[in-house]
Amino acid sequence: MSESDRTPTTGTERLARAPFVALAFALPMIGLGLHHDLGHEGDIAFFHEWYLAFRDGSAFYRDGPGLNYPIVGVLVVCLPASLVDALRGGPLELEAFRLVLKLTLALAESAAILAFARLGRALALPAPRTLALVFALLPLSWAPGAWFGQIDVVGTALLLAALERGLVYRATGEAGPLLTALLATHAAILTKQLVLFTLPALGVLGVLALVRHRRAPHVLLVGLSPLLWFVADPFLALPAGWRSHLAFVLFGGGSAHGDFIVAGGASLWSLVADLNVSAHDWRVLGVSAYVMGIVAYLLLQGGLLWRLAPRRDSDAAIVLYAGLSHLGMATLLTGVHERYVVHGAPLLLLGLAGLRAGRRWWVGSAAVLSWWGLFVLGSLHFDAFRGVLLPFRMHQPIAVLLLALLCALLFRARGQPFARGRR
Repeated sequence: MSESDRTPTTGTERLARAPFVALAFALPMIGLGLHHDLGHEGDIAFFHEWYLAFRDGSAFYRDGPGLNYPIVGVLVVCLPASLVDALRGGPLELEAFRLVLKLTLALAESAAILAFARLGRALALPAPRTLALVFALLPLSWAPGAWFGQIDVVGTALLLAALERGLVYRATGEAGPLLTALLATHAAILTKQLVLFTLPALGVLGVLALVRHRRAPHVLLVGLSPLLWFVADPFLALPAGWRSHLAFVLFGGGSAHGDFIVAGGASLWSLVADLNVSAHDWRVLGVSAYVMGIVAYLLLQGGLLWRLAPRRDSDAAIVLYAGLSHLGMATLLTGVHERYVVHGAPLLLLGLAGLRAGRRWWVGSAAVLSWWGLFVLGSLHFDAFRGVLLPFRMHQPIAVLLLALLCALLFRARGQPFARGRR
C-alpha cells in the first residue's frame, strides 16, 4: 500500500472524485431504466412471498415460504419494500415490489463500484477509478445483480470492503480499519451463503495481520466478533429445535443446493448430467459427485495456499487467492447455478491487475468472465440468444474456459502471478 493511501483526502481530491462517484451511481440507474420490468421471474416472485411473510411478523423463518438467507439477506430483500408499504398504507403488489427490489440492488451495484475502486487504490493500482468503471460496464458486473433480481451484488460490495479495510489494517495496525473489516465480513456472512467461499482468503489476511501487529485487544476483538451472528436471534421466532437462525439456514436445509447437479450452472458438472440429477446418486467407482466436488475444492485450496505462501506479504496475491477460491467453487462443486462466479470475478481482476500479470491476462480473464455474464443474461432472455454466435446452450464451453483459466493461473511456469507478485 502506498503512502498516499494513508494520508487524509484533501478537498481538491474530493472534488476530483466527484465525477467518478456520479458515474458510479448513474450507470446502475441507467441500467435500471432498461431492466426495471425484467429479471428472473421465479426468484422475484419468491422474494415477494418472503416480503409478505416478513411484514406479518418475526416468525418468517418458522412460518414463511422457505426463507433460506441469513438475516441481513432477508432484510435486503424485505425491508425496503416494507418501508415503502408503511408509507403507502398497504402491501406492495408484485410489480411494485420488483421495482423497489431492483432499485435497492442498483444502489448496491453503485456501492460495489465504489468498493472496487477503493480496493484498487489499496493495491496501489494506476487509475483505480477508471478500472472500476470498466468493471461496471462489463456484463459480469451488472447481469447477475439488479438485472437478474438477486442480492449477490450486496455480498460482493461487502467482501470488497472487507478486503480493502483488512489490507489497510495490515498496513497500519489501527483499530478502526480492523473494526470496519470485521463488520463488513460478518455482514457479508449474514447476507448469503455464497460468500463463505471467499472467507479462506479473509481468514489468511486476518491471521497475517494479527501476527504482524501482535496486539492482544485486537485478537480479542476478532475472537468475539462472531457474536454478531446471534444478535438478531432473540427477536426471531425460529423453527422448533433451532436457536440460531444462521445455523438453521446453513444446516436446516436452506443450503442444500449441493445435493443436485445443476445442468444450467457453469461448473464442470453441467457437462456430464441432466437437470437436477442427485449429486449423491451420480457416482464414479462408488464415489458420488457431491464428494468428488468437495475433495476437488479442498485440493484446490491446498494448491492455492502452497502457491500463496512465498508471496504472503503481497496484498494482490491475497486478493487473487480470494478470487480463485470463489472461481474454484463455481467450477468444481455440485449445485452451482449460473450466477455463482459473482464474487470471484472482481477479485480475480483486481488481483491480476495488482500483480502486474500482464494486459493479456487481464483482458483475457475479463473476456471469459464477460462471456459468463452474457450466459447469465441468456438464462433470462433465452429467446434473444437464438441463432447468435454464442447461444445460451453453449454454457458448457464456459465451464471449460473457466477451469482452463483457473488451472493456467495455478500452474503457470516460473512467471505465473503468485511467483512474481509485488508487495
